[in-house]
Amino acid sequence: MQFSDTGFFIDDGALGNYARNTAASVEVSGSVSVKKYAALVMRAMRSLKGSAARLDPESGAARWLLDNRYVAEREAQESSRTLTRAGRLPALVGEKRPAAAECAGTLISAGRGRLSEKRIRIFLTEYQRRRPLGEKELWLFIPILKAELTLFLASAVMAEDVSEEVLKNVFDSYRLLSQTDLSELMESVNRLDECLSRDPSGVYPKMDAETRAAYRRETARIAKRERLSETDAAKKAVELATLDGNGHVGKYIFKKPLGRVGKKPNAGAYIAANVILTAFITVFIGITLKSVFAALLSLLPVSEIVKNGLTLILTRVRPPRRIFRMDLKKGVPPEGRTIVVISALLASGEDGEKYAELLEDYRLLNRSAGDEVRFGILADLAESESEETDKDSAVISRAKEAAERLERRYGGGFYLFIRGRELNNADGVYMGRERKRGAIRELVRLITGKSSTLKVVSGDEGWLSGAKYILTLDADTRLTFDSAIELIGAAMHPLNTPVVSGGMVREGCGMIAPAVVPELKQANRSDFARIFAGLGGVDPYGSTASELYWDLF
Repeated sequence: MQFSDTGFFIDDGALGNYARNTAASVEVSGSVSVKKYAALVMRAMRSLKGSAARLDPESGAARWLLDNRYVAEREAQESSRTLTRAGRLPALVGEKRPAAAECAGTLISAGRGRLSEKRIRIFLTEYQRRRPLGEKELWLFIPILKAELTLFLASAVMAEDVSEEVLKNVFDSYRLLSQTDLSELMESVNRLDECLSRDPSGVYPKMDAETRAAYRRETARIAKRERLSETDAAKKAVELATLDGNGHVGKYIFKKPLGRVGKKPNAGAYIAANVILTAFITVFIGITLKSVFAALLSLLPVSEIVKNGLTLILTRVRPPRRIFRMDLKKGVPPEGRTIVVISALLASGEDGEKYAELLEDYRLLNRSAGDEVRFGILADLAESESEETDKDSAVISRAKEAAERLERRYGGGFYLFIRGRELNNADGVYMGRERKRGAIRELVRLITGKSSTLKVVSGDEGWLSGAKYILTLDADTRLTFDSAIELIGAAMHPLNTPVVSGGMVREGCGMIAPAVVPELKQANRSDFARIFAGLGGVDPYGSTASELYWDLF
């Protein structure tokens, strides 16, 4: 520990011991509104301007503050916005102040405003040996650090003898917190994450960061309901998973929370609410207007309004949950082997070359997937009055050349699948049986070693026998950057693995259908498109999409 005329500085070697002593002296009781704390921070920010006017304008401290005050204002406003929505946090005994804020403020004071990734890691690791922080406290810790930097800065400037070094420390710390991704650091000091990482199935550490965060949030919620500490709740979930033959801990967080049977959504209640509200409003209209005809006429529009109203309310009460997924940033493993196909119609020679260009785009956009993801054209020939036509061989030949050109350019990984035509008695023409659905069915049969009408015109047929997933695209659908990896990661997660009983998927997902949005030019092509297409040009994988029936039932 080093002392100076403006305070003290605790070096990295002594910081851990200081953190443990600080945590031992903290007493926590009840909770406090974080919104009030955020308001306090903004008042301190506003007071900074008046305090700064009292500094010697020729001093280095005054110049530092003049040049960098905008940084403090920006970060204070950002942290305040986050904290205003945060609800309540554990409070210090006898104070209207979050305990996590006391922790953050002590860390800042110990460095005279200077923060670094190393100092944050040391302090939080050792502090939590005496007083573990909750999941919500850790989730908000970076915004709280920014808030405490603002309070520290306002206090230092108000003292009027603030040094240039202290101001430099504070503004460097602001920039560290705003420009550096500290999510991995915060996860590494998270005691709850440490407990869940003992998942006997070994799955939890392999999930992506957002899925792990969802597991921790749900564990914290269960702990609060069961009046347990968060780490105790996590340990119990891990113990239950271990007793279940080294199962996945997620089962005892989401499906059977700490061994209890989870509540299943009641579709009957939703249907009953729709029917009762619609009937009530319709009868009310009939009685008010004294007309049975008016009541019957209003039935359909009223039912639509009720349905949309319930949807709006339910999506607010139960917002869409991001589907869990594995982290496949290092590539798709063999157990996730996937064939990505464009289900298409080859009507001319140009079609094959057009679809091959799309395949090349998709491969480049998902290049980090590795060799366990390959791409193909799942093609039908145009319908005809006969089973074969004179044009067929030329159309297939050009498509094959395009696929083989990609094979040579990238060293493999591309396919061309062709189905022959069958007679459609209803229409009196020859065509691919059941169109796209039939083509996918035949691809499944081919992959699983059953007889199939599908022919592998180009590509390594042997590789297909190990494929586990099919990612199907229409000819006018586009894959975005790494979206194939995201989808495969979701399909591989244990809680999404389909459990089939009686010919039906009873748990998990037999099919994953991501949101699809139109391209900007398509969304503005016609009046119909402008009305129904929504906001075109938005990446559908950048946000969580809601589908009420899937979300609830």
